[in-house]
Amino acid sequence: MPSTLAVSRYKRFSNASDIGHVASFRLRGKELSGLVLQYVKHRTCFADEPTKTRRFTEAWRVDRGKIAHGGKDYFLIPRQYHQSSGTVSLSAHAWFVKGDPDELLKALGMADKGVNASPVSGMLPSEKGKVPEKYRRSTGVRRNWCVSWSKQPTAKGFKVDQSVHWRD
Repeated sequence: MPSTLAVSRYKRFSNASDIGHVASFRLRGKELSGLVLQYVKHRTCFADEPTKTRRFTEAWRVDRGKIAHGGKDYFLIPRQYHQSSGTVSLSAHAWFVKGDPDELLKALGMADKGVNASPVSGMLPSEKGKVPEKYRRSTGVRRNWCVSWSKQPTAKGFKVDQSVHWRD
């Protein structure tokens, strides 16, 4: 049986503070409620600094087939990164868990942005590390993104040297 969760193609995205790509999740099944969960391994490496790795799970509420935040998933780097050459790589696995979104968020410790929330997940509820086994799924959508840039004098007009994304 095909996965309930799918994702659109990536589109370039930029705003005053960030640059990168955006894709949108969609569900097969109009009346589904629950959470889209995504486990992310996020690595940041600046020139002459050790690599920093964050692992976290983030969540999108789903109410009767409607995914919160338009189902949008942003893979971004801050324009302030222009100050040093570097690389960011993301590996993400997303899946859908059916149920009451509030009860699921509470069970996962994501009901509020507590001390374990990831600073990388932005406005989404999140928790460091993986969710308990009973909420994990092997099916879903697996994606990767890698971006690199060279040191630049200002954030205005900040450009990346290379940006590659792919699905497993």
